[in-house]
Amino acid sequence: YASAALAIQPDDARALSNLADTLARQGEKEEAIAAYRRALAIVPDSPQVHHNLGNALVQQGKEEEAIACYGKALELKPDMAVAHYNLASILERQGKPREAIPHYREATAIHPKDALAHFHLGQALALIGALDEAVSSLQEAAALRPDDAEIHFSLGNVLKQQDKIEEAIASFRRATELGPDLAMAHNNLANTLMLRGDLDGAMSHLRRVLELEPDLAEAHYNLGICYQQQGRFGEAVQCHQKAVALKPELTRAHYNLAINKSFTPGKETMTRLKTLLERPDLPAAERANLHFALAKILDDQESVDEAFSHYRMANELRSKEANFDTEAYVQFVSEVISVFTKDFFEQRQWAGSDSELPVFIIGMPRSGTTLIEQIIASHPQAFGAGELNYLTRMVGTLPATLKASTPYPDCAALIDRATARQLAEGYLDHLRGHSEAAERITDKMPNNLLRLGVIALMFSRARIIHCRRDPLDTCLSCYFQNIPRVWDYSYDLAHLGIVYRQYERIMAHWRRASPLPMLDVAYEELVADQEGVSRRIIEFCGLEWDDRCLAFHEHDRPIRTLSFWQARQPIYASSV
Repeated sequence: YASAALAIQPDDARALSNLADTLARQGEKEEAIAAYRRALAIVPDSPQVHHNLGNALVQQGKEEEAIACYGKALELKPDMAVAHYNLASILERQGKPREAIPHYREATAIHPKDALAHFHLGQALALIGALDEAVSSLQEAAALRPDDAEIHFSLGNVLKQQDKIEEAIASFRRATELGPDLAMAHNNLANTLMLRGDLDGAMSHLRRVLELEPDLAEAHYNLGICYQQQGRFGEAVQCHQKAVALKPELTRAHYNLAINKSFTPGKETMTRLKTLLERPDLPAAERANLHFALAKILDDQESVDEAFSHYRMANELRSKEANFDTEAYVQFVSEVISVFTKDFFEQRQWAGSDSELPVFIIGMPRSGTTLIEQIIASHPQAFGAGELNYLTRMVGTLPATLKASTPYPDCAALIDRATARQLAEGYLDHLRGHSEAAERITDKMPNNLLRLGVIALMFSRARIIHCRRDPLDTCLSCYFQNIPRVWDYSYDLAHLGIVYRQYERIMAHWRRASPLPMLDVAYEELVADQEGVSRRIIEFCGLEWDDRCLAFHEHDRPIRTLSFWQARQPIYASSV
């Protein structure tokens, strides 16, 4: 019909546009584009034709031309929601989420009930780290389309980034209920359950993933991590080997094989790792994993010079990703010391809670914190919760909580008794999410040593166990580990030295100023006198002695730190 109309009236713009639309639907892309261009020659101010030409150009892969068309459509009709949405989609696909976000916002403002616009806005916000806004947008999308598994899946991913573990689990569960064959939803639910310590639940979902996608290397790897955390090292090795067989470039599986003492690497392993390192397309983070793996194997073989060379290359690669500012760190420690003085605590002889539930294990990473937690967790009345991020998040949001114009630590002066009680109750609720019955629950986040001032305001009877280890053993052990970005100072030996000195400085301050009871435990003393020091630890926690604390390596609790192997062995002296 359009062709017939054009035969009668060749300059009929509407007929040309209709013909172009039909050609586009039929997949005749070149002909459709030509027809849209002919229509625009007649009606250059038609926003709809500019928009439709943009759509046809996208199908041809001509995204820059499409962007220009959508831009022209919006110039002519600024409230054209679909043009905002399609333009944003291209920008997001091109890796330009900051440019996409204003257009997604316009689309949602014009059509507030457009679930997909809210969904993609949420995803773009997550890409730039605006996680609170991302959650709000994704929750709006989920409210509009409650049965969309992809939306719940994406919401779970952002909640997991925020360390909102229970909320993330709920979103992933909903995604798996709505999309039982959505393998990555099961996979990410499993990863999040692992963070909560629910390894049985995690493994159940990983097995479902492998039913759906038997060759998904990441699922084999994650299953290996579950076995590893359970102390089932032989089964972990089998899973990691399967993962690297399916996906040789999955370098974290190579690394976990190298640090697993149930795996004995041969020449073929070394050759495989070195061959992978020769790949020019390998990202820096993957390359670092391989250097750490090679370094560990060579170190075990006592090829120390070559091992150290790989440790150095690995850390140099990781250092390029990091942005550790030594001057800012020293200044921050100085500010903490200047705020939380002895006078500060003497003027606030109260606490939010008198609960004895929390036990904080602090110190430098690799100073024996996992070992000490394992000893305490072996007591039947105690529970080891691992390295909790709760206080990190809580202190990060403290200025907003206090409606303060100054950042932490200065804003801590505004904490009153009622606020301290509120903060303490929130933290206790979080601990009780790990164990309802335990009389003591440990939080072994080493860096809580920077937050002892706030902890003292929250709890008057919390125990602080400070782990100490020889400075060189501590710092080199950090340097030799593929440590997460949260400890990014460990990628540089000079940074490690500076941070260690600041650690000594702030611990000396807390001994002078803090009202909290603190037990210093030297790693070397624990190795030399396991029972004597263990008894002292348990007594300090206010618990009766139990012989199971000497058999800590037999405890079957999940161990999620890099000390997963060491903490399942009897005390040994080789790390001294």
